[in-house]
Formats: sequence, structure tokens, C-alpha cells
Amino acid sequence: RSIMERQRASERVRFLDHVPIQNIMVSLLSVVLTFLALILIPGLFISRRLSVPLSLTNILRFIKLAAYRYDDEEEMKEKRGTMGEKEKQGRMPKHVAVILDGNRRWAEKRGLGTSQGHEAGARRLVENAKDCFAMGINTVSLFAFSTENWARPEDEVNCLMALFEKHFKSEMPSFQRDKIKISVIGNRDKIPESLLGLIRDAEEATKDYKEKQLIIAIDYSGKFDILQACKSLAEKVKKGLIKVEDIDETAMDKELMTKCSEFPNPDLLIRTSGEQRISNFFLWQSAYTELYFPNVLWPDFGEAEYLEALTWYQQRQRRFGRRSQSIELNLDIFTPYIPKTTELLQTLSTMLPLLCFFLSLLSLLLLPRLRPCFLAKESQKDEKETGKGTNVVGEEALPRGLRRELMPRHVAVIMDGNRRWAKQAGLLTSQGHEAGAKRLIEFAELCFSMGITTVSAFAFSTENWGRHKIEVTCLMSLFQRYLKTKIQFFQSEEILVSVIGNLANVPESLLGVIKETEEATKSYKKKHLILAIDYSGRFDILHACKSLVKKSEQGLIREEDVEETLFERELMTKCTEFPSPDLMIRTSGEERVSNFFLWQLAYTELFFSPVLWPDFDKDKFLEALVSYQRRERRFGCRADKLASRFQYLPYLTQSETSIKTIYRTVRLHQYSWKRVVSGYASPSDA
Repeated sequence: RSIMERQRASERVRFLDHVPIQNIMVSLLSVVLTFLALILIPGLFISRRLSVPLSLTNILRFIKLAAYRYDDEEEMKEKRGTMGEKEKQGRMPKHVAVILDGNRRWAEKRGLGTSQGHEAGARRLVENAKDCFAMGINTVSLFAFSTENWARPEDEVNCLMALFEKHFKSEMPSFQRDKIKISVIGNRDKIPESLLGLIRDAEEATKDYKEKQLIIAIDYSGKFDILQACKSLAEKVKKGLIKVEDIDETAMDKELMTKCSEFPNPDLLIRTSGEQRISNFFLWQSAYTELYFPNVLWPDFGEAEYLEALTWYQQRQRRFGRRSQSIELNLDIFTPYIPKTTELLQTLSTMLPLLCFFLSLLSLLLLPRLRPCFLAKESQKDEKETGKGTNVVGEEALPRGLRRELMPRHVAVIMDGNRRWAKQAGLLTSQGHEAGAKRLIEFAELCFSMGITTVSAFAFSTENWGRHKIEVTCLMSLFQRYLKTKIQFFQSEEILVSVIGNLANVPESLLGVIKETEEATKSYKKKHLILAIDYSGRFDILHACKSLVKKSEQGLIREEDVEETLFERELMTKCTEFPSPDLMIRTSGEERVSNFFLWQLAYTELFFSPVLWPDFDKDKFLEALVSYQRRERRFGCRADKLASRFQYLPYLTQSETSIKTIYRTVRLHQYSWKRVVSGYASPSDA
């Protein structure tokens, strides 16, 4: 027994002697695993995913960027939740414009007549206007009756005119009591005299009120507004009151019908019923307007829906072509962020290494999968040569769900999100623009392969000159390099390239490349790529207006000759067979046109994608096309009424007798509707 006890005691001593060694081994293993978990594995992921060298600096830089990203999101959520009344009031729109859409569909859903739908819409109009004024909004504009609405059935038009008269009479006491200024804009030539008398009385009785203004657009169109302003300016030039050189944005604002308001340009435009187009309303004025498209029909759009729209507006980030303050304050986007020693100690002391690890992995999962070819140097081969490019659908076979006869002829795109894409990926802004340029070439190829003949890209706006000089220089050199290196590609694919915009400030070297590219591709006609550099929709309109005013001053044309067709011949998009886009796409989740193609977007279908431009791939584009082909493009009147009014019926076959078939046939001529409705083309031309 004593021998066994001595053996057990000796075993315990030997075990205790080995404990420190085991502890040291466990500690070393823990250190190795921790190093692998925190440094090496994330580093390999980061290096592989972002195509950057594996280094401690890049790993720490990525962790800090990830921390910035989540901190910014939490800060924004906190600000939205704790925004005080003063801050909310400061971000309230001064001018809200509304396109009242959905009265007839609202009535049809309830088995009611069209007149009852319009009556419900009129009641909602008055209620919502008063709600807006109660929220502190200064100006409310309502698109009550468009110029295209005259194409509706005569009884419906008469009903609407009678409805206007009824509510002008019944609501005048409340307008005066609440001190609301009434202004009616539009072409008054066709409006009945009885309604005109009520309009004059209402405007005269409320002309002295200033704090609240209700603008009602009756027989209004944005193109008519611009044309009448152009005629007015031409008349003033003839009389010697102003010079052609004096015609600028301020002069144009003073001639538009919205000059009656202290805030002529809407901050927020709401269109009900889910349709996503401006429908020829406030074209000039909506250059920087936030566009909101709820699915609610107008008679159901109440106070709760207004509050939702205003909340949505207050969360928008309005940059006007420049960098937001948050981007400027967080990090320098042109030079890699190299943390200082004190900042590293502060970061490591406040954040656990494991938390940093999970944040980096989570950021990698949330970030888009980026192919190394996006950041490849010029020496790398193209995707087509390596066989790893996107499989482009042949022109003979469209993807399932798309119909060739309903494909758009002209697609315009606002390429937004390059800088945010680069920031999320922890890259330089120049690399983000490089990825965006590569995506544009792929996008144009995809469009042309599907039979789309014209592609317009908003590459550089006039407002972009307000960005940092380094970024502007980077963009100009990028345009020059891509145009120069892609000339052979444009020639091999027979793509006509046109550059539009105010090229006065563009560097001479880039101007030379632009002229060379346009000259080398001028003979091609089937495919057209339009690049807008230093372009703005207002500059385009002013350029056309000045040209017509000069011709009027020289006696080449008369003022009354200024109409839509003549005006379009002076716009920069005269270079293409299809100057007005059928579909306009804007990426990055922003919902505004940002002073791009104002006149041309009168009837364009708008599609806003939350995806950043470098990630806008084939699947996202197909989503936009499917959305486009599902929409009903009525241009202010019903499809069956449009067919009968413009005598489409003689051009249909005997078998196409049902209204449904007629509607489908009329949609095939969607690209000529605008000219037919305006009277500039006959149905046979269409």
C-alpha cells in the first residue's frame, strides 16, 4: 500500500511539472489562431476581393472603413429618430408639386362612373392642399388638366370643366379665410369663358396673399411653357429690351408661368397611381426636384400618405453634383487612408479585435462581389478575349418575358454611384470611375445586342465642375483615354459616337480626341452612343432658345413659327434619329433627373435602381426593361380613344376588332404617339 501511495505521489509531481509547458503550448496555439483569425484570413479575403496588396496597412485601413460605414449608418438612424422640430421644419420642402393620377382607375375599382372618380379627386385636392399649408409648405402646385387631356372623350372633358367651376365657387370663401393665393397657369385659349371668369375673380381676390400659394395647372404642358417663354424673350430682343447674350436661367425663370411664385422650382414632385414619368409637367422647373411615385391612387392619397412622402423627402441627400459633407469629412477618397499610431491605439483600445474581425467579414459579405477585371490595368486582356465576359444575348433571341416590338429605341442612363461604390470597396475614387467607364461600354454593347439603337449616358454634368480639382482632372483624363483606346472598337462594331454639352471648358487634348472619335464614326447609323459631357438640360434649352431668338431677330423665322418641332431641331439631341428617350435609368437609389434631358424627358418612362452604377449588370437591366414593357403609356388619354381619334382603325386588319387587340396594336406605335398627339405627324406616318 505504501509503495502504491509513493507511485501516485510521484505521478502527481510529474503532472504538475508539465503544467506550465502545457499552458505555454496552449497560449502559443491561441496566439497563432488569433493571428490567423484576425490578420491573415481577413487579409487574404481583402486582398483577393479588392485586388490590393496584402499588407497590415490595407487590413487596418479596411477595418477602419468598415467601422466608418456602420458608424455612419447608426448615426443616420439616430439622427432620423431624434430629429427635433426645428431641424424637421428646416428640411421641409418649400414647394410641393403633385400630378393627380388615378381618378378613373379609382372609380373603376369601385364600380363607379368616371365623373364620380373625378369628384372624389377634386375633394381630395382641396383637403390635401390645406394639409400641406398646415405643415408649413409655402407653395403647392397641382397638375389638374394637361394639354393631352383634351384627347379624352368630350363628355369627360366637359365634366372636368364643370367640376373646376363648381369648386372655384364653393371653395373661394375658405381660400380667402385661410389667406391662400390662387394662381392658374396654362394655355387659356380653349378654356370655357365661364371658367375663365371664375379664374380671374379668384386670382384678383387673393393676389395680395403671400404666405400660402396654390398653383393649379389647367391645359398646361411643360413644353408649351418653355415655348411661350422663348417667344416672349424673342419679342423683348426685337424691341431692344434685352440682348441675346442676356438670356440665361434667371431670364428664363422670369418668363415661365411659375414666375407667379416665390419658389418657382418644386423641391418635391409627387405622382400618384404608381406611374413613373413626368408627363410633360414642369420640365424646366423639375431639374433638381426629388421625384416620389407612390402606388396609391389620388383619391386615396390622404394626410398619412403626405406625411410618408415628406418623411421620405427629408431623408434624401441633395448634392447637386458635388460631394456630400459626410463623404468629405469621413476620409480623403483620393489617397489611401494610413492610420497614425495614436489613432490605431485609440481604435484598438475601443474596439475588441474579435469585433473588428466580425465587422470586416460582415462588410465583405455585404459588399458586392467585385471581379478583378474591374480594376485591371490597360495591359490586361478584355473579358471577351479571356472568355470570362458576360454572355450577351443575340439580337435574334431576347430573354424570356421581353417583346421585341415593345423594346425602347432610346435608353438614357444617369451613371450614379461610382464614388460610393469605391468607398464601400475601400478603393480610390479614380478606381470607382474606372469601373463605371468599363460598365458603360458593357451596358452599351448589351443595349445594341438587344436591338436598342440609341444609348445616352450622362457622363459629366455642368454641376460636376464644383467637385475637387483632382477628381475633375481624373475624369477628363479617363474620358480622353477611353475614347482614344476604344476608337477601333467603335469602328469594328459600327457605333456612331456623339458628344454633347458645353465643351468650352473641356481641355484641348480631350476636345481633339472627341473630334477624332466623331469623325471616325460619323458614317455609322444603326447604333448610336451619345455621351453628355459638361451637359445640363437647362443649358440645352437656353442654347436652343438663343438660336431661335437670333433667327427671329434676323427675320429668318417669325415668333409664331416657334413650335415643338422647330425647337427640337435646335437642341443638342438633334444629332440622333430618336432624340427623346423612351426609358431613362438612374442608379444608386437617387430619384431625380439632376438637370439631364429636361425637354426630352417629357414622356419618358423613369426607372430608379438602388444598385450602384458599377454593379448595374445584365440582370438589373433586364429588370428595367421588364418594368418598362409592363407600363401603359397613355399620353393623357385612353388607348381606345387615341386609336379612334387619330384614325388608327383604317390601318388595322379585319381580325383586329376587339378593344384589347386595338390597344395592343396602338402600343406598337408608341414611339410616334407624341408627334401624333401634338399634330406633327399623321397616323400613316406613325
